[in-house]
Amino acid sequence: MPIGEREVRGVLPCVRLDELESYTDTLAEGIVKVISLYRKLGTQAFNMAIYCAGKKDGEFSAFCSLISRINPNPLSTSDTAFMERLHMEPIILTLPEELGRYYRSEELP
Repeated sequence: MPIGEREVRGVLPCVRLDELESYTDTLAEGIVKVISLYRKLGTQAFNMAIYCAGKKDGEFSAFCSLISRINPNPLSTSDTAFMERLHMEPIILTLPEELGRYYRSEELP
């Protein structure tokens, strides 16, 4: 199931990060092809992550995941970032306490 817009996953013939080096040229060629496709579709930005396991267990293959970032118009920012989508870890730049203070005082930073 995709976790982002136009997600493309490439399954790698390895498990751990230290095994990835011999496949970097092939991986790079695949990434360039996906970026080329994104450009043809009008995508201006994308996010990418490589997932590897810590040990060889026979159940996991490393993989590379790319998602396009939606830009509703040229003057807007994207709707997603790599930590939120690809790593399921939201990045919070404004502390809830700061947001509450801005709300109560109607004073923006």
